[in-house]
Order: sequence, then C-alpha cells, then structure tokens
Amino acid sequence: MKEHLTRVKSHPGSTSYLSPGVQNEFIHMMASTVHQSLPRSIRKAKYYDLMFDSTPDQAHREQMSKVVRYVVADFERKTVRVKKSFLGFIQIRQKDAESLVEDILKQLEKDEMELHDCRSQCYDNADVMIGHRSGVHQRIRFWNKVLIRIDRIQKRLQDPNMNFHDAALDFKAL
Repeated sequence: MKEHLTRVKSHPGSTSYLSPGVQNEFIHMMASTVHQSLPRSIRKAKYYDLMFDSTPDQAHREQMSKVVRYVVADFERKTVRVKKSFLGFIQIRQKDAESLVEDILKQLEKDEMELHDCRSQCYDNADVMIGHRSGVHQRIRFWNKVLIRIDRIQKRLQDPNMNFHDAALDFKAL
C-alpha cells in the first residue's frame, strides 16, 4: 500500500484506484480485522468484564455500547495489564430487559465469547438494566449460574499497584 501511494504521488495524473468506494472498502477491511482480533485477545485472556450503556444515536435509534475489560498476563515478564476495549455498538430493538438480554447474548455468541467466562457486569443506571428482580443484570445471572460477581478481584484489577503474585492467587481462586 505504501509503495502504491508513493508511486501515485511521484507520478501525478496516474490512476490511483483510491476512489471513495475503494477507500471505504479499505476502512471496512481494517475495521473487520480489528473487530476479529479483539475478541480473539479476550478469549485468550479467558475471563472478562462486560460493560454496556445505552443511548440514542443521531437518528434517535437506540443503541448500546459494548466495552469489555480483561486481563493480559505475561508470565515470562511477570506482568499483568488490565485492558479495556470498545467492541462497538449494538442496535437494540426494544428497551425491555428480555429484549436487551437477547441482544447481548446474540452479540456475545457472534463474538464467540463464552458467557461463563464473564466475571462481572456493569450497566448504566436505568431500572431495566439493574433491576433487582428482572433487570438485564439479574436475567444474565439467571441464564449463567457460573457467572459470579467478584468485586474484590475487580477492585484489585483496577489498582495500578497490583502485583503479579496477588493477581495470580486471585485468578487461581476462580
């Protein structure tokens, strides 16, 4: 690509094949590559934390942002890093708990992320999301009995002074 652009710049008037359609295709290909690599990294890390927040877009259609937090451990260097990745927007059909859970589970399946590897959930403050009896949070916990909310580990992962030994003990306890 770099060679092609250099050649086009050095030969004005030559065909560049960089029409808006081709540019959009390049952008789509790069976005697709990134979108495929992030879930792969998350699966490699095994455990993750889900964060969803819903908001209308400019066309007033409801959408939900999906952010995943996960831990990358380098055992050779004895380091642990917490990464947070935005995985995109999910168009939501309705704002009731049942529909939102269905949309979330479909997206997790599409990204090949196992729900039983999810260790924590975080949602906006809307009642439909955090409702104690039938909110999205409770419904996802119901569908996945393995899903456990581990506040101690989540807080420790957010601590910039976390050391490898303590993190390894926490993960072993899972």
